[in-house]
Amino acid sequence: MNFEETYSDCYNLLKKRILTLSTEVWEGYPNWDDVENWLNNFNGLTENSIEDERLNALFILSEFLYFGSRQIRAMLKAMYRDHFIIPLIQKIRNTNNNTRDINLINTLLKKEIELTRFLGIGNPSESGIHLLYYFRQENELHPSLFCDIATVLTIKEDENKKLFAELSNPEVKRYIFIDDMCGTGKTAKKYSDNFLLNIKNVNPNIEFHYLSLFGTSSGIIEVKQNTVFKENCYALFELDDSYKILSMNSRYFANCPKAINKDIVNNIIKIYGLSIWKEHPHGYGDSQLVLGMHHNIPNNTIPIIWWESDNDAWTPIFRRYKKSKGIKI
Repeated sequence: MNFEETYSDCYNLLKKRILTLSTEVWEGYPNWDDVENWLNNFNGLTENSIEDERLNALFILSEFLYFGSRQIRAMLKAMYRDHFIIPLIQKIRNTNNNTRDINLINTLLKKEIELTRFLGIGNPSESGIHLLYYFRQENELHPSLFCDIATVLTIKEDENKKLFAELSNPEVKRYIFIDDMCGTGKTAKKYSDNFLLNIKNVNPNIEFHYLSLFGTSSGIIEVKQNTVFKENCYALFELDDSYKILSMNSRYFANCPKAINKDIVNNIIKIYGLSIWKEHPHGYGDSQLVLGMHHNIPNNTIPIIWWESDNDAWTPIFRRYKKSKGIKI
């Protein structure tokens, strides 16, 4: 088979795959015009031919892992069941002579849930907080079980006019933090250092749990080793190094078409990444992910997928709703 036939066959194969993914997995986006507009970003910067760049960029897109609204809702339900309810039931049984009395278990489980509060990581505008609405719906939880980090502690003044902190709801035993992505673990660590240590100082027995839909293996280790969450850190979908597209054992090249060149793929990600996000060309924290969700694309994903700026001519294929640094007028 000559090069032209290989190129043409591969291009058509990838086009068919992407259109199928768009229809069946990616919730109808992108259409082929969107894909072609994105491919126009690749103009020979790697010193390979434009055709080679665009073919290999198409391969990258064909490997994009997208999780739609229905999948995210199902995952939030599984997260609650697998990493909260089941461990809590086991704990209840262990502390009650390994009881199998379903009525007793349900009664004690209801009490434990009432002594729990669910929160998001980040401020109310961020994606982790956004998930709480779906989390509450899917798990049929009462709104009273949710709170904001700012309401956990109350600042009071003693008789000497000295300020001190106390728990707003001292009966609460545990706080469960919900997040969509644990990439480097830095966000959870920042939260731990800035807020949760103060709560621990008031009551060292308070439990903190960190539950994420997705988490890199290194990010989870960071949270377990360097935050108050310690071993109470779980990801429903753990991403090992094989999910890093540039890694030596990258899963994306296991069965790729013969016309795809791993070196060209790597150069596209590195060189174009540098041209649009110099600080993190492979995604934040060198995460190298090729992953997105219905409500947002994490910045741990390679920027050639999502980068968009008023100062750049880059056209993203999936939009990431970045935090604004000011008020746009």
